[in-house]
Amino acid sequence: MVLDSIKEVDAPLSRYLNWNIFEPFFGYIKHLEIGIGNGEYLVNNAKVKSKEIFYGIEYNPKYYRKGLLRAQKANVNNVFLICSEAKTFLNLIVPDNVFDFIHINFPDPWPKKRHLRRRLVDKEFAKDLYRVLKPKGVIYIASDFYEYFLNIVSILELNGFVKSYFGNSPYPERLFKTKYEKRFENKGIPLFYAILKKNIDKEFSM
Repeated sequence: MVLDSIKEVDAPLSRYLNWNIFEPFFGYIKHLEIGIGNGEYLVNNAKVKSKEIFYGIEYNPKYYRKGLLRAQKANVNNVFLICSEAKTFLNLIVPDNVFDFIHINFPDPWPKKRHLRRRLVDKEFAKDLYRVLKPKGVIYIASDFYEYFLNIVSILELNGFVKSYFGNSPYPERLFKTKYEKRFENKGIPLFYAILKKNIDKEFSM
């Protein structure tokens, strides 16, 4: 089934697609990982949570192919991989209230001032994250860049989310590590983790 659940989407073409081609399963717990890298984190989680559905978006074709190969070798049947730019895909394709959990692992911090506009999480993206999460939806954040980590958490809190975890140690729900997470730990680089929940009781400006 994994071969039938692989979708490669050119971001500019996303506007012509319908989410239904990505969601043959209704009533299941659904995860989304934004930026899957080599797919290690996504596939490992999918293997131990075989009754849940895992979607992964990766913009870089090289890493997407690595994730694709890993999913095929693992023979998982609950993984959907999408090669597309995340902001475009979420904004144009994904309907409201789809995902139970969203995972954002070590997004590129783009530390230079002239590159800040390239960062993944901004106000508009936070609105889409809020929209596509179910009412009790959760976002898991992991980062090695403290300034950007704080920035992400701040943006999400201003756009309908509330912190339930914030610290230097992985939260208990984190069963696996990414490739970069292991590398950072081996080098002694501090890591930062947060959990934010969709706050349906708090009004905020859309």
